[in-house]
Amino acid sequence: MGAGRIRVLDIGCGTMPYRSVFQRTGLCDAYDGADIEPQDGIALAARIDPSTQLMSVPDGAYDLVVHFQTAEHVRKPDVLFAECHRVLSAGGVMFCTVPFVFEYHAVPNDYYR
Repeated sequence: MGAGRIRVLDIGCGTMPYRSVFQRTGLCDAYDGADIEPQDGIALAARIDPSTQLMSVPDGAYDLVVHFQTAEHVRKPDVLFAECHRVLSAGGVMFCTVPFVFEYHAVPNDYYR
């Protein structure tokens, strides 16, 4: 990632609870969401196909891809992570948090730990 403002893609964004944190910094040109279905009036920049895990995002479109507690809900995490790599710009970064000491939470499903 170079200096300047960045484009962020939030994978499994839901209602985008972290958008304000990123926007407050003033470093984002865009904070976009990607999910299977939009929630609560959130406009998605990208749809994730639930059967293939492919995203409707051009190659190299984002400087930062974030996942907050979503990877365990993905049926094909290897495919989705490859997609994340594909949409990252040269030198881009993926930041992913996953549950560790958290109860099973099948909302909607819990596939991997």
